[in-house]
Amino acid sequence: MILRQKFIWQSNRKCINETEIIPKESQKVLPHCIIVGVRKCGTRALLEFLDIHPLITKVVNEIHFFDDEKHYNLGLEWYRQQMPITNQSNIVIEKTPAYFVTESVPERIYAMNSSIKIILIVRNPVTRLISDYVQLADNKMKIGRHVETFEEAVLYPNGKVNSSYKGIR
Repeated sequence: MILRQKFIWQSNRKCINETEIIPKESQKVLPHCIIVGVRKCGTRALLEFLDIHPLITKVVNEIHFFDDEKHYNLGLEWYRQQMPITNQSNIVIEKTPAYFVTESVPERIYAMNSSIKIILIVRNPVTRLISDYVQLADNKMKIGRHVETFEEAVLYPNGKVNSSYKGIR
C-alpha cells in the first residue's frame, strides 16, 4: 500500500489531514487533463480547488514538457515519470501556463493524446498585465533590484509597446 496525504478544508475553516490509501496496483499515468492559460490568470488556484475532489490527482510542479525542448526530447516515458502515483480511477491534472504561448505545444499535446481535456483560462488583458507587473516588481524589490515604473516596463520611450517585456509575451 502507498499512502498519500491530502489536506481538506472543512466548512468550519479547519484544515484536517486526510490520508488516502492507494492500492498497490496504482501507478504513474499520463495526465487526463492539462490546465493552460496566460500568466496571472488563476491556473494555480483552479488546480488547487480541483485537487480538493477525492478523484482528482494534481501534478505538484509545472513540468514544462511540451514547451521545453530539453524535456520534450526526453520522451513520453520521462514525462510519465514526472506524474504522481495515483489510483487508476483518478483523473490526473497537470498545469503549465507557458503551454499557452508556445507555438509547438498544441500539436505535441494532440500527438500524445488526441482526446485529452484542456482547460484554458484567460483574463482581462489589462488587469492581468497589471497583476503580472506587480508580482515582477515585488520580486525585484525583494532582492534589491531596480524597479521601473509600469509605463517604463511596458512602453518604449517612443510610446510603442515593449513586446519583449515578460508580462506581454
